[in-house]
Amino acid sequence: MPKPKTNRRYSYKEFFAPDKLKPILDKIWVFETAAMTGSDRHFHLTTDYTATLIFIFPRNVNRISVYLSGPNSQNIPFENSPELIAIGCRFTPLAAHQLFGIGPELTINKAVKLSEVLPAPLFRKFRSALLSEKLLRGKMRVINQLLTGLHNSVTIPGEDIINEIIKKILMSNGNTKLEDLYSELSMSIRQLQRKFNKRTGLSPKEFCRIVRFHNVTRKLMKNKFPHFDVLVESGYYDQSHYYREFKEFTGMLPAIYVTRQRNIKLNNLI
Repeated sequence: MPKPKTNRRYSYKEFFAPDKLKPILDKIWVFETAAMTGSDRHFHLTTDYTATLIFIFPRNVNRISVYLSGPNSQNIPFENSPELIAIGCRFTPLAAHQLFGIGPELTINKAVKLSEVLPAPLFRKFRSALLSEKLLRGKMRVINQLLTGLHNSVTIPGEDIINEIIKKILMSNGNTKLEDLYSELSMSIRQLQRKFNKRTGLSPKEFCRIVRFHNVTRKLMKNKFPHFDVLVESGYYDQSHYYREFKEFTGMLPAIYVTRQRNIKLNNLI
């Protein structure tokens, strides 16, 4: 497996999903650890309103760990090691749990082994195919084949009120006024909240907050915005509100988060 070509401890890059998988995949990311990084460190799957399939390949070990995680209202740590490579497939909202036929309560704020989700024969075949590929390109091809096969075998439900609400929340970067959405409903607010929670694992308010926070971290990563600009553009009431929510979702203040991000070489963010 090739070593990451960077003087920093970590490398992170993103890829668009193949056209056939765009209805279910938002993007694919690759995280690599440099040779000098100790195993006492962890990398984290950050707070997110949707689910991600994570593949972890340790150095020089004929072993693979595969997890499904999310949605998450907190960072989920994964064990790190020198020259580790991790591949993540971030799903569009609702897609992962429809694809695997499970409820979001199984994976919210935790990492569940894929072997507990897929039928045993299919998982063994998939794992064997992954381990037989030594290069990143080959591993990604095997992963795409698995997801394509699952997508072709499952009928994803069409548009409904939950899809519509999710789209409006995403379009507003989490700043949708829920009262305005509720006023358009043909069902009670309590009924809508129950359906939304059952489908996403989150309440509409939690979903909005995490979408907004996700938008903040993307801006910090992609544009290195000053925190003041980010909090104003993202709809936070004031600095204390921004700091409080940032610490709730990451366990750290914004300045510490940015300092840690500087250890990562970021490439091709989409």
